[in-house]
Formats: sequence, C-alpha cells, structure tokens
Amino acid sequence: MIIRKSFNQEMEALKQRLLNMGSFVEEVISKAIRAFAELNLEQAREVVAFDQVIDEMEEDIETDSLGLIATQQPMAKDLRRITVALKIVNDLERMADYAVNIARAVLRISKKPYYKPLEKPLEDNIIYMAEITRNTVKMALDAYLYESEHIAKMLAGEDEKIDDFYDKIFSELLSNNNKSPENIPQYTEVLYICSCLERIADLATNIGEEVIYLNSGERKSLN
Repeated sequence: MIIRKSFNQEMEALKQRLLNMGSFVEEVISKAIRAFAELNLEQAREVVAFDQVIDEMEEDIETDSLGLIATQQPMAKDLRRITVALKIVNDLERMADYAVNIARAVLRISKKPYYKPLEKPLEDNIIYMAEITRNTVKMALDAYLYESEHIAKMLAGEDEKIDDFYDKIFSELLSNNNKSPENIPQYTEVLYICSCLERIADLATNIGEEVIYLNSGERKSLN
C-alpha cells in the first residue's frame, strides 16, 4: 500500500508538471500572437528565448516518465497515463516551436517595409483565427486535467473553424498579392504565421486524442 501511495503521488506530480508546462506554452503562444499583432520586437525576442526553457521542461518530464516506467513497472491504465504524458509533452514542445516560428517571422517582417494595418476583413480573420487557436490549447489542457472525453471531442469542431479561417485568409492574401505586389514579402510571412497557428490547433487535437485513448484505450482521430 505504501508503494502504491508513493506511485500515485509521483503520477500526480508528473501530471502537475505537465500542466505547468502547458500553461507556460499557452502563455508563450499568446506572447507570440501579441508580438505579431503589435509588431512588438522585444516580445518576439522574448518568445524566441523561451525555446530553450521549454526544451528543458520537456527533457525533465520525459526523464521522470521513463524513470517511472523503469522503476515502477506500471500496468494497464497507469502505463497509459505515462505514455500519454510522453505524447502530450512532445505535442506541447512542438506547439512552442511554432510559437517561436511566429516570433521569428515577426522579426523578419520588421526588417522590411511594413504595411500596417492589414486590410479588413483580413485583419479580423487573423485575429479570430488566433483567438480560436489559443482557445483550442486551453481546451486541450482542460481535457487532460479533467480527463474529459467530452471536452476532447469538442476540439474537432474548433479545428474545423481554424481550417476555414485559414482558407479565407489564404484567399484574401492571394487577392491582395494581385492588388499590391509590393507587399508580397509581408503577405508571405503573414500566411506562414497563420500556418503556424493552424499547426498549433492540430497539435491541440492530438492532445484530445490522447485523452480519449487514456480513458478508452482506443485511438480515435479528431483531426
């Protein structure tokens, strides 16, 4: 019983560390989006600097997870909890990579003539897409926190919304390229930023899939 209690405490500590990392990644994504919206170069550089911090978080959680497998030899759902944690921590690290990519794109934009503000509805669509992307990350973390299949399955609908916004933005940028070819370098970076947002949302749905697997033992696609 004492061994089991210790194992449960270690599992809870692992989950909390993963959630802490998730909250940090969520904030990094928000900072990257604000850096783009405000062309805030200081904030963009801050996001880039966070890349190493998040890599170290990932390594620490992976080490702890593998240590639990090696020393505790967990079975059934306990083993699923650890393997799910390993998958999710990797998804979070990749989300952070895309946030860093957004920040680097902002820094590249700053070196060229910048057309601001973007035309509406293009600007509105990018803002809405960014908001929904942020929300999918929060939903994914909540799904993991509460081990909720209901929240996890809701991510599929949010991902579809983001895909729709991406298609709209792509069409608008293509139209703007024809009207203002001098702004093509900036529009290319904007489209790249939107593709990073779309990939972050895809990774959020991956976390939802892991939550479903944790509860049912079955793999279901939400993307």
